Amino acid sequence: MARRDQRIAKERKLELLSQLSTHREDISLKKQRLVHQIADSKDEIKDTIKQKVNVPKLITNKVKSSFSDNPKQWFIGSAIGGLIISKVAFSLFGGIFRTPKKNKVSRSFLYTVAGMAARPMIKSFLLGKARDYVAQRFLGQQQAHHQDGYNSGYHDLK
Repeated sequence: MARRDQRIAKERKLELLSQLSTHREDISLKKQRLVHQIADSKDEIKDTIKQKVNVPKLITNKVKSSFSDNPKQWFIGSAIGGLIISKVAFSLFGGIFRTPKKNKVSRSFLYTVAGMAARPMIKSFLLGKARDYVAQRFLGQQQAHHQDGYNSGYHDLK
């Protein structure tokens, strides 16, 4: 009986050892998965931080999207900016680059380009004012008709 108990104890030990080894394998697999998940999340966090901190790339993306959304404004702004920069450069280094004939030509060119750039703004302003004027006249006539109709009905009741 003692041998039988020893054999049962050995079998139980072997069974417990096999359970222990399977648990250790499961734990090591789960640990490896967690390590990979942590590494992946670290990479994602690094990428998002790099994207948020990369100011030149952010500015470039914003400028590209702004240019694609409003190309006319960018063209007008760059033309005016170029004219201003050239005017400043000619005023600083006027004696070196300037001849009297070119000065008159550059001023007329500046006025022409400024007029071309301002024309759409003036046009939209004047059209808006005309629209407001027509709307006021039309609404004023309609309100006068409504008031006349109201007043005539009121006088009929008296």
